[in-house]
Amino acid sequence: MSWLFRPWRRASGSYRFQLGVQQVLVQRVGSRWQAVLQGQDGQQQPADFSIPDFIAADELGPFLAELLMERAKALEPS
Repeated sequence: MSWLFRPWRRASGSYRFQLGVQQVLVQRVGSRWQAVLQGQDGQQQPADFSIPDFIAADELGPFLAELLMERAKALEPS
């Protein structure tokens, strides 16, 4: 796991992942995962991706790392 990708589990049962300057907040709402992006200014917006319901809590970190790395690669100039 990259040093830039650090997970924290919060007492509320939600999870926070730090990827560089981007924070991803994830929590279970019923049987679904809900992801929110939080900017450096503290403002939150719904994530533009979804996390499949079958992903277990201990798989969130690797799943998000892979997802965000693939997205970053797609944005690189050819």
